[in-house]
Amino acid sequence: MNTGRKTHHNQPSVMIQGEVTHGVAPLYTAKDKPINMVGKKKVLLDEWKGAEEKYRIKSVQARKRLEDAVKSLEESRKEKEELMKRHKIAEIKKEAAEKKARDLQAQHYDRSKNIKVTDDDFSTIIAKLGKFSGKLSNFPPNSKSCFKKDIPREQLIQFFIKHNIENKAQIEFLFDQDKDRIDYALVSVLVEKLITDEIVKHIYRAAIHLDSKINEAFEEIQKLLISTKNEHWISDFRLKISKATYDLIHRYDKDNKARDTNNAKRELIINGIVTELSVIYDKQEDIRSRIEKLVDMAIELSLPIRGQEDLVEIIDLKVDDLVYKNQVKPMYRQFDSTKIILGVSPVFLAKSTIDDENQSGNEEEEGDVTRTYLPDHTLVYPGKAIY
Repeated sequence: MNTGRKTHHNQPSVMIQGEVTHGVAPLYTAKDKPINMVGKKKVLLDEWKGAEEKYRIKSVQARKRLEDAVKSLEESRKEKEELMKRHKIAEIKKEAAEKKARDLQAQHYDRSKNIKVTDDDFSTIIAKLGKFSGKLSNFPPNSKSCFKKDIPREQLIQFFIKHNIENKAQIEFLFDQDKDRIDYALVSVLVEKLITDEIVKHIYRAAIHLDSKINEAFEEIQKLLISTKNEHWISDFRLKISKATYDLIHRYDKDNKARDTNNAKRELIINGIVTELSVIYDKQEDIRSRIEKLVDMAIELSLPIRGQEDLVEIIDLKVDDLVYKNQVKPMYRQFDSTKIILGVSPVFLAKSTIDDENQSGNEEEEGDVTRTYLPDHTLVYPGKAIY
């Protein structure tokens, strides 16, 4: 039946709820819309592939870092092995260098060390000089029984003047202190001076020792070194010659030539002193025995004195020299003079014995000038004098 409305057969007859149409009700709501599984699957697949690619890239990067770390570690190991190898080589070279240095040092020490002529040093030299000086001082009083008591006083005075012509006035002055008799105390001092002068001249002042040929050879070479401005070699040369002389006498003198030469010189010195003293002393055998002991003590000191690195200087005390009481002992009568009246034995000085400010040469004590008789030298053993 025709109602007057036009019916559309191609339009759905059911309306979706909530959807407003132009007079047509919707068939489904939004909640009931079907899921597009094909699209969703494609999205998930793309996301998976992206994640897988990221993992692959990170895995490759991690593996690369691990390989680099292993490579670096291997390089470090090799570097360490190389360093250890080089260190070992360096240690070997170091040990070799140290050994060579020790060898060179030993060679240098052997060549440059101070030559030890004898076992003596200044302390033993001082002790031996003291012993010698004491024995020499005892000679005149111990020989008084041998003194010629009937010798004329004037002859005695002339005897001493003969041996000290440069001190003629001083000897006469001293004898004039007792004009009526012979003062044996004065004779003792003058006898000690006579013996000292001979021993110092022939033994202590010898260039090296008793052998005149060695002394002459040394003096010639010493002159050469001075003339060529090589004075700094003299000390070393003196020590070497002294050492060779000592060894010759004590070790290598198989045929006794050196000993015979020294003995001959020794006899000359003893004979000379005994002959001189025979003018005022009797009992020559007794006198000779005592002189022999003195000469032997002096000879024993000869090489030690010459064999020190710092040469022992022997300074004679002359008339009118200033009295340095720290370096000269008074003998006979004390005249309280500030100058030497008569020197009896020399002063022994050296550079290397400074151990006291009073030895420095610049100090004064209670008005006593304590300067040394040789600048920059200090006392080894004091001299003796009348002052």
